[in-house]
This record gives sequence, C-alpha cells and structure tokens, in this order.
Amino acid sequence: MKIINFFSNQLVLFSVFLISTIPFVSKCSPRQENHQNDDEQDNQEHQDPRINKIITSEPWQNYKQIWIELDEKRNFFSDSVSIYDFNNYSSYDTFYQRLDTVMIEFEQMEEQGLLNPLEVEIFDKIAQSRIKYQSGYLHMVRMMPAPLEYQKEAILNRMDARIDTLIGLRIKKIITEEMAESLLANILLDLERFVYMDAVATADQGYYFYDIYLETIPDFDRQLDLFEAKFDSLRDSGLIEDSVYQNYLVSIDEIRQKIDTLDTVLNRMEPLFRDLVNYQTGL
Repeated sequence: MKIINFFSNQLVLFSVFLISTIPFVSKCSPRQENHQNDDEQDNQEHQDPRINKIITSEPWQNYKQIWIELDEKRNFFSDSVSIYDFNNYSSYDTFYQRLDTVMIEFEQMEEQGLLNPLEVEIFDKIAQSRIKYQSGYLHMVRMMPAPLEYQKEAILNRMDARIDTLIGLRIKKIITEEMAESLLANILLDLERFVYMDAVATADQGYYFYDIYLETIPDFDRQLDLFEAKFDSLRDSGLIEDSVYQNYLVSIDEIRQKIDTLDTVLNRMEPLFRDLVNYQTGL
C-alpha cells in the first residue's frame, strides 16, 4: 500500500497540500554530491530554449527572489531545526501579495506559450504552501517531509472507508446518483493529491526538492487496480448498478491519464526546480 500523501488546496487537476521546501545542509552526502554534479551539467547544457527563456525572465527572477527571502526568514539554533521570523501577519501577508503579482506575470508567460496552466498552478501552490508552513513557529530546516509509511496506510484505509460509506448510502437510496458521483469525485481528487506530493518529494531523508522522485507513481497505479477490483466485486455482488460501476471506471481511467500528464510535466519542470535552489548549492 505504498501510495502517496498529502495536501488540500485544489490544484488545476487536483488539490494540493503541497510540499514547501528543500533543505540544504553544508555536509553533503554522496547522494547530494552526485545530484550537485548532475545539476552542474544540467545548468551548463540546457537544451530546451523554453527553459532558458523562463530562467532568464524577470518574472522567474521575481519568483526566485521570494524563495530566497523565505530562506532568510529563519534563525538557526541547530543544524536540523530553525525558527522562522514571521513576527506578524503583515510580514506573512506581504509574501502572498508579491506571489499574486508574480502569478499574474506567469499567466502572461502562459499566454506566450512559455508556461502551461499546470506549471503555473504548481509553482503557485508550492510557494503558497511554503509561506504557510514557514509562518509557523518550529520546523525542520526548509523541509516538509512526506507522511511516514504507517500514515500513508492510515490515509488509504480512511479513503477506502469513505468509498464503502458512499456506496452504502447509495444502496440505501439515502443519496441520489448525482450526489454519489459528486462525492466520489472528491474522493478521487484526494487520491490524486497523494500522487502529487510524492512526485515532488524525494526518496531521501532530506526530501531534496530538486530531485524529482517519481518512482512511487507505479505503486499508486497498482492501488488504482485494487480500487477497480473493489468496484468489480461490488458490481458482481449486485450492490451497485452497472451504470454507476461504469462511471467509477471512467473516473479511475481519468485519474490514470492525469497521473501520466503529471509525470511528464514534472520531468519537464525539473530544470526549473534545480534553478530555484541553485543559489543555495553554489552551482
């Protein structure tokens, strides 16, 4: 049951509680050093003219400046923990206002064909989540780790229970088919946001943002197979009507297509994620 994790604001295709940020510590592990070497090569050899135009654009530099200043809003008292210096709401709110301005600029770049709507939404939610997370008191350094394995399983079990409850309400005709479809759509959106978190997080203890980690997506795809088998069983038992069953299958198929899109988009965005943290790595 390796499925992915968390977030709540609706992202173009799905909601996002999103990852906030990326740690960088002075003592690099071999894994980090390998990533840095890869980054050097990537930065020297951007083959995509679109990426070059984005990275050198004023809106991107404005976005990156927000990211840098968020890093400066912290006071270290150990290697692993920091307190963020958001002393009042106005300081906190100023970042949101600046982010809104940058998002307008990104939308203009979208009209020019340099960014697509999903990329704009991803950058918006990443920054929003990071501002919100860092406005708290005590946090791990520039990082928001994914839920632990047992938490993922608990989340999945709750999702499963929600589907059971929904089907039970429909069987008893307490809710209409339209209401059932709407509620199911909300559950499926919750499933998608798990995909998003783990796709942007990394396999390491540090959850380095610029290492896009996509290997858990196949596990999610297998989980969809389990849900599909659950619907098969319910239909075969006569507990759901065939028309409802077909709608479930269509919804699951749509999620699979969105996962494929997300995989492609995140891979294409990886040079931008790398550039976002390069000022920290010294590349």
